[in-house]
Amino acid sequence: MLHKSSLLFVLLECFFLSSNGQDTTKLNAVTVTSSKFEVESRESSKPVIVIDQEVIKRSVGKDVSQILLEETGLIVNGAMSNPSKEKNLYLQGAAAGFTLILIDGIPMNDPSLPEANFDLRLLSVNQIERIEVLTGSQSVLYGSDAIGGVINIITKKSEKDFDAQMNLAYGNLNTLQTGLNIGQTFGEHWEYRLDFNRYTTDGISEAAKPDSIAEDYKKDEFAKNAGLLKIAYKTRNLRIESFGRIAQFQGGFDNGSWQDADNEFRSKLQNYGLNVYFDKEKWNIRVSANNSFSKREYDRLDWTGSPVTDKYDGQSRNIDAIANYQLPKKGRIILGFLYQQMQVTDYTASSEISQYEIYSPYITFFQPLASRFYVDLGIRLNSHTTVGSNYNYH
Repeated sequence: MLHKSSLLFVLLECFFLSSNGQDTTKLNAVTVTSSKFEVESRESSKPVIVIDQEVIKRSVGKDVSQILLEETGLIVNGAMSNPSKEKNLYLQGAAAGFTLILIDGIPMNDPSLPEANFDLRLLSVNQIERIEVLTGSQSVLYGSDAIGGVINIITKKSEKDFDAQMNLAYGNLNTLQTGLNIGQTFGEHWEYRLDFNRYTTDGISEAAKPDSIAEDYKKDEFAKNAGLLKIAYKTRNLRIESFGRIAQFQGGFDNGSWQDADNEFRSKLQNYGLNVYFDKEKWNIRVSANNSFSKREYDRLDWTGSPVTDKYDGQSRNIDAIANYQLPKKGRIILGFLYQQMQVTDYTASSEISQYEIYSPYITFFQPLASRFYVDLGIRLNSHTTVGSNYNYH
């Protein structure tokens, strides 16, 4: 496990750049996705925290949960504990299931977990360009999962003819991080990005050893592999981006805070989808579709001391269609429709399958009135196949 102190990091970075001349850095105003479309930060009506690339580069040895923990109003339970421990995120005091995690604007849900919230352990820092934290309720734009807020994790894109980066970090507890990130553009229209990362550590024991026991508790090891492939085609007004990511990790866990155990868990995520962006004069249109599969297995001893294996499979599908029309004086109207399907199979309960669907049309209106005043209205219908329908508005 990596800490800010008492560590020796061995860092290796290799960059392979195109020979087209010197790179040019453009200093643009920070843009955020609080409206589901990029706007200048001063035009956003929502409170937004932006964790940019400079902050991420200075966070060598930290994982995503530890980076988020440094922000005001964010608590990640387990962030500074053993890497194999689950990371539960609480934003603005809301329960873990009421903070929505997005990757490139796409909702990430994991039905195999009790609250269907996304597991932060599946993410790799080396794949991230920046993180945007939208605090406060965002239910009209993002649904009832966003009562506490939204965390949008934006992955890197290829912006050069060719670039590659290799990362290596080593710390105490025999902790090793390795990564390879490659990106390339072909002419004016094609680009791709390939990222692979591996993380291993001997870890610590999650259970606290009583003074009456002389022998040290067994360390809970942890290992993770994560990969991402993005392929994009772009023109002046159109961008079509396909992506696929896979992550798997395994590690040990104890029987609570005081009892050591040789329990083990395994988790796997497969996620793929398509984003289509179209901009024309005053219109911005985006259509996103993604499919996720998750699998979890826990090997443990039951109350009788007999070995058991708990198995859970989850599947989620999301289709989000959004249109943004730009009004005079930087106003906007957003029309959208979200379809979600969630399914979980609990093999410990005789392969019980739970499934539901959500249909959500929504509309928002934003218009600045003066330098510090604006009108921001919105309404959303959530039609749930299990619990019925309700409205969110602001």
